[in-house]
Amino acid sequence: MDKIKLFDGTTLNIEDYASISHIVHKAGSAAKAQAAAEKFTDENLRHVEFLHGSETAGIYDNLALTPDEEGGSNPTIDGATVTISLYQK
Repeated sequence: MDKIKLFDGTTLNIEDYASISHIVHKAGSAAKAQAAAEKFTDENLRHVEFLHGSETAGIYDNLALTPDEEGGSNPTIDGATVTISLYQK
């Protein structure tokens, strides 16, 4: 998988080894990483598509951010990289 497409049409490049529980987006800057992280809203997670090239690799409805049991944040921003963990409700 190399892209994730959110409900509002936002498409983000993601690392090839992504799964819904571990998505990594290299945004290029801290500001772009913050903007990307803010796209993972309840509304935008109603319908999510994973794309590999122009092919749809997976379609999920009703996803949510996985709660961080240790009080951390999800999505996590580390410099210009955003890591997201999702689950199906």
